[in-house]
Amino acid sequence: MAAPRDEMPGPLPPTLAQQYDAQSHSFEADRARRLALQKELEELQRESEHGKQVLDNLAVKIQSLRAEVERQRKLKPERGCSSCHAVTLQVDAAAQSLLGAAGHVARTLLRDPSADRSELLGTVLQYVEPVKHLDPDLDDLYNRAQVRASHHMRMFRGIPDMFATVLLLLSKFDRFAWRVRECATLEGKSESASARSRNSVDPAAMMLLKTRLWAPKLLR
Repeated sequence: MAAPRDEMPGPLPPTLAQQYDAQSHSFEADRARRLALQKELEELQRESEHGKQVLDNLAVKIQSLRAEVERQRKLKPERGCSSCHAVTLQVDAAAQSLLGAAGHVARTLLRDPSADRSELLGTVLQYVEPVKHLDPDLDDLYNRAQVRASHHMRMFRGIPDMFATVLLLLSKFDRFAWRVRECATLEGKSESASARSRNSVDPAAMMLLKTRLWAPKLLR
């Protein structure tokens, strides 16, 4: 019969000192984690407070801007710049009248160089009369032409001068119409009638320019 083997002793239970050391390390680790989380929470709270302050400042600025926009809106006319609209209509009327007069004279002289100058002058006066008050040069042109018409003067030398003056006035009104249109655009208005009619200036102006160049020969 075999002799009994000696049993190996089991692990010894931790001593009180070992238990205390383990608990101390665990407590320190938990304390470090707690402090880190607390620090992170404080940083998040500071960021949240800063973000809230930024949003509050933006809200104040937005409210101030809205109040300023409302104040400016109340100061403006309800339908934009009324003076710009009135001037635009006047410039458009003057340009159309000048183009009508120039186009009529040009077509007539190109078709019939011996056309009656008195009749032509009367037609030009009819075109210019409604808008002559808009420009001193235009008013002076109308008055001089009316004097000649009242004396039944043949416009052998006056017609070329009239072409030159009308061409100059067309250029002046064309530039002025664009300045008015830019002002109206800044006021939020749509493209004005005078700006649209600018595209129709070229054909009549070219006819006027040709007649201006040929007028000395036609009227000799």
